[in-house]
Amino acid sequence: MKKYRVMFETFIHPAFFFHPCYIVEANNVEEAKEKAQEAFNSHPNNVKLQREIVDVEELMEQIRRRKR
Repeated sequence: MKKYRVMFETFIHPAFFFHPCYIVEANNVEEAKEKAQEAFNSHPNNVKLQREIVDVEELMEQIRRRKR
């Protein structure tokens, strides 16, 4: 599985919108979108918000090496 960052554009009022992001593990972009929607809907206040996915980015694992 890969990690993806999924960004939404969410409209609360015509003059106010924000861009929440979710990091999900998925096999592909479509599955990442589905999992992000599930995470977004996990709070009951979010279910009825108007939104759209504006960006999906695959995250690369950063390897940190410790000096010994």
